[in-house]
Amino acid sequence: MPPQAESPREPLTARPPRAATVPARRPAHAPAALPGRSRRQTTAQPGAPDERDAAPLRDHGLSLFAIFTVAMLVMVGLAVLTAIVGQWWILVPVMIVDLAATIAVLVRITRLLGDGDGSSR
Repeated sequence: MPPQAESPREPLTARPPRAATVPARRPAHAPAALPGRSRRQTTAQPGAPDERDAAPLRDHGLSLFAIFTVAMLVMVGLAVLTAIVGQWWILVPVMIVDLAATIAVLVRITRLLGDGDGSSR
């Protein structure tokens, strides 16, 4: 039978309470430059708009989400209309609108995939 090892720590009840510490604040510093990008030093006048502020916000798929949602709602509405009418002739206009909604979604996907920086507009 191996000898029992003694615990190097004292029981928790025997430890003295610690004083509350406040974490030190990190010093404020300029954000680091991203690799592969150079920083341009501008000689802008005070009060002049910054170039970064003038650039439009990049679309990260919000418009695709909106178009896809609208297209799905239109298709559901057309399915309900087809059930209400109950005639075969309604399928022709329903399929035309369905095709148009599908093309709108595909066009938006190709625009988002076409150019990564959004300059293809």
